[in-house]
Amino acid sequence: TLLEQSDRNRRTIEQELSDVNETLSDATVQNQAIAAAKRKLESEMQTLNADLDEMAVEAKLCDDKASKSMVDAARLADELRGEQDNAQRFEKSRRLMEAQAKDMQQRLDEAEANALKGGKKAMNKMDTRIRELESEMDAESRRYADAQKNLRKSERRIKELTFAADE
Repeated sequence: TLLEQSDRNRRTIEQELSDVNETLSDATVQNQAIAAAKRKLESEMQTLNADLDEMAVEAKLCDDKASKSMVDAARLADELRGEQDNAQRFEKSRRLMEAQAKDMQQRLDEAEANALKGGKKAMNKMDTRIRELESEMDAESRRYADAQKNLRKSERRIKELTFAADE
């Protein structure tokens, strides 16, 4: 009756207490496992945050290097354009100078040819003039010889007349 009922209630309560203690024990074990998993995840999260920070720093460095490289590439492109412009100007000047040299060589060849023609004409004129002067010299030499002969004749005649006048 009342004692039995209270005993049954006590056993029921004890059984419930035992079930609650077992549930509490299971929950405590589960809570400890969850806490361990949480600590592990927090540790991994810290590692990932550190990796993320490191990657952000590396990304910033890479961006800086990339921007410097772009500036260098732009500068090198400008230098290349300048050098290409210089090369084009030099090539144009070279072609112009080659054309001028070819023209000057042609004019020199023409001048040499004209000089040779003119030189031959001048040589022919000089040869003709030399022959003319030589014939004039021969004629003058004959006249001189004739004059010398006439002078000796005249001197002999003067001597003869002077001698005849003295006798």
